[in-house]
Amino acid sequence: MSTEYITNTFSHRKISSHSALIVTTINLVINFQINYNICMKKFKKRKALWLLPISITLFAFLNSAIPGQQSTQISSSVMKTLIQFLESLSISIPAAQLHFFIRKAAHFSEYTALGFTMFFADYFQEYKPLNKKIILLFLIITPIIDEGIQLFSFGRSAQVSDVMIDWAGIIFGSLIFYCLYQLYLKKKKSSVN
Repeated sequence: MSTEYITNTFSHRKISSHSALIVTTINLVINFQINYNICMKKFKKRKALWLLPISITLFAFLNSAIPGQQSTQISSSVMKTLIQFLESLSISIPAAQLHFFIRKAAHFSEYTALGFTMFFADYFQEYKPLNKKIILLFLIITPIIDEGIQLFSFGRSAQVSDVMIDWAGIIFGSLIFYCLYQLYLKKKKSSVN
């Protein structure tokens, strides 16, 4: 209800200025509540989008905090499953090479997902996108922090090569998003025409 509607509705009646003030106050409260609800819905959508890259970052940090022996057990269980699958296809890969590949693929895939979801959240949020410099700074620093966490985890060490693999994953995820986003824009443009 707008103030104009209330004024027009009550203009033919003689009401006191006190009553008009009450009606106007009620109108302001209703409008505030409606606008507040709209803003909160948009804020919740924005928050939900940013939960993806935040969750992936926390997942990466938590994996880096796992002690070395436990981390090896996790990648070994993945390796055993992969060896069984490869053997069913009559493919043989030495266990040491496969273990190395699994550990590096984990880095690459985590950061591919992070690169993709960072730009996804930024482009599809309801509000003005973040400054790309902030996103790039976050994406550059996060792998360094991730490897730094491993310095404090028992039986783990930080590897410059892992930071490089993480950055390659970020670039790959960002490129995947960019290509898909361009397809989305073309499809959206063609559906308008």
